[in-house]
Amino acid sequence: MITSFINETADHELHLADLQNLNGAMPVLIALAYTGTGLMLGMGGFAVNEWFQVNREDIADAVHDAISEEDDAD
Repeated sequence: MITSFINETADHELHLADLQNLNGAMPVLIALAYTGTGLMLGMGGFAVNEWFQVNREDIADAVHDAISEEDDAD
């Protein structure tokens, strides 16, 4: 009973070499995460800019109408 518990526990423990390998890979993983985040933000910003460029006149008309409606209420 005790022997099987010890063997089972030892099978689930991380070895020192595994932890050192993980520690060595961490800067690479962090760099990949930052790169992915930067790419997503860049693509999102580009898409929003393109949408505003295409719909600029419609947006200006909507803002003008909203301002005109506020002036009419006074």
